[in-house]
Amino acid sequence: MGTIKYRKPPITERAVSFGFTLPEEDFQRKISSWSDIVRDVFPHSKIANQWQISIADKDGVPFIPKENQKFTTKYQFWEGNNKRWDHGIQVWSDRVTFNLIGGLQSPRTYEDLKLFHDEWLPRWADYFCVTELHGATLEYVNLLTESTIPSFCKDERISIGQILSAFVTPGPIKALVPPFSFDMNFEDQRHEVPIRFHAGLSTIPNPKISLKLLFRASTEVLGRKISIDHVQQEIDTCHAVILEEFEAFFTTEAKNSFEPYDADTTKHE
Repeated sequence: MGTIKYRKPPITERAVSFGFTLPEEDFQRKISSWSDIVRDVFPHSKIANQWQISIADKDGVPFIPKENQKFTTKYQFWEGNNKRWDHGIQVWSDRVTFNLIGGLQSPRTYEDLKLFHDEWLPRWADYFCVTELHGATLEYVNLLTESTIPSFCKDERISIGQILSAFVTPGPIKALVPPFSFDMNFEDQRHEVPIRFHAGLSTIPNPKISLKLLFRASTEVLGRKISIDHVQQEIDTCHAVILEEFEAFFTTEAKNSFEPYDADTTKHE
């Protein structure tokens, strides 16, 4: 059997981001006019202020130290509407992200994301005079709801143990109940550049039960330098790692419900 893909994967968003170093004054001088450059393609823009809070531990008690807290501003440029964005670019003074929104009715592929950032990453880098990156981070959001996994939803509950292999419960008790919370981090050292992988499961506030399973793979290290021309190979490696983990995290029963097909021999309809 060749490459297995899925006609109905639960992936609703794909994003690739790149950390970089740029003097703050250079960034501020460029960002306002960047809005004018992309307005025809991304007509919806907004600015959001964020705090990045660092939590420390002292004698087993978590606390928020005064140092290492960071206030950032995020500049967003989207195509679509407030009810449903289609794709967009988000820019911070030290990071740029390319987001592709999909779903069951309009599944988006890795190839779609690649075409998107292949077009816009060089344009962004040329305008902001960025020639080197700290690496790449790839994220896939899996949304687990009645619409994406109907066979595993009943009475406003999700049979999570039948979907995710990590939640197969031992013993006779099989009814796991929300809220669900799960985080896993590891490093894959099989590659030329180590890949740091994160999986996180969280409950989404909703009248009906909804879960978000995030997969993230990254080669980024602060201070590391890689040219934009050579970063694509690392993105491909991150994608391959996420695919492996997708296969490992989801049960065979769940993957069968996503309608697998052999991409090497079957045309995706």
